[in-house]
Amino acid sequence: MHVCVTPIDGETRSLTSEFDYRSFQPQWSPDGESVYFLAEKEGNVSLYTIPVEGGEVKRIINAEGYVECYDVSKDGTIVYVASNPTNPSDLWIYDSLTNDSVQLSHLNERLQNMELVHPTCFWYESFDGLPIQGWYYLPIGYEDGEKYPLILKIHGGPTMMWGNDFDLEAQLLATKGYVVAKINPRGSTGYGNAFALPEGVSSGEKFYSEFDLLLEWGLEKAYEDLMLGIDYLIEEGFVDKERMGVMGRSWGGYLTLWAISHTDRFKAAVAERAIGINWQTIVLACDTAVPVEIPWEEIDRFNKKYSVIFHVDQIKTPVLITVGVKDFHVTPWTHLELFSALQCEGVPTELVFYPREKHSYREAGHKVDRMNRIVDWFDHYLENQN
Repeated sequence: MHVCVTPIDGETRSLTSEFDYRSFQPQWSPDGESVYFLAEKEGNVSLYTIPVEGGEVKRIINAEGYVECYDVSKDGTIVYVASNPTNPSDLWIYDSLTNDSVQLSHLNERLQNMELVHPTCFWYESFDGLPIQGWYYLPIGYEDGEKYPLILKIHGGPTMMWGNDFDLEAQLLATKGYVVAKINPRGSTGYGNAFALPEGVSSGEKFYSEFDLLLEWGLEKAYEDLMLGIDYLIEEGFVDKERMGVMGRSWGGYLTLWAISHTDRFKAAVAERAIGINWQTIVLACDTAVPVEIPWEEIDRFNKKYSVIFHVDQIKTPVLITVGVKDFHVTPWTHLELFSALQCEGVPTELVFYPREKHSYREAGHKVDRMNRIVDWFDHYLENQN
């Protein structure tokens, strides 16, 4: 995703074609000579600027965290909202003359009285030498030499990234005595286009030709990246490898289901709003379905290879499944299919439909219920007495 300009009487021109990171929220400078924008890089979201006529990209605001949004005044002063691992969001002001930022709001002062975890960043090499970045949260009350149950959180997208923002779920699970791992496998943003997409692929519009490559990259190889990350953390000595769980939503829910259909190392799983349960249904019936060239003779092969419903007989891990009743992005009826299939296989499974909810949950009661169910599910199947 690049920042582009389009003259009224000219052609569109990319300003960031040489800047190999996902860029968004462009905004003109007061003098019209440059463009500000946000970009993701290695777990942080920073504010950058580039001249309209082209040139060097300069980073303006670079805190360890996420710049979520911003605005620029006529005198060049920048006001922005930022978060970090121990502070959800606050308002800041940046003075371009002094290059200093000052925090304006203190909306989360109550958190100062709570024990929060600052995650530890780690890097490791995957099976083909590709560098992979991740973070782990140690549980509250962590003691050297002790081993703790682990939860692997898998992000959605797959073109998204984990990083140095505030993660309520990770903090909550850490208070319950869990190590929480968040890893950016291939397919993630923040590491350049060659990391996010396999060679020769620029989009998923040619669904059954390009998407085969995308799934090989962002699913099969991403799964291997994640498993090697878990191996790395086990080697660190603080993970009880007999008590590990996995969770994710959307694409992360898909990868969660893919993982438990390919390994039995996880003793509990939470798959939320999962895409990829039945690809034929997703392609033809989801709210983002678009006309694509479908080689019908390939559908059987494609579905049997990549749809989770065809791998149910390999799943032994207890699964909590959640989805919004109005989530037509992933189609709730495929979740019912999965639940019924797992029940037929004798796998301990629960299915929760949240009324009125779409792909992102909005109602506070549902958010609280969801987190309580997740904690209870892991506590039960990972035998966590913390």
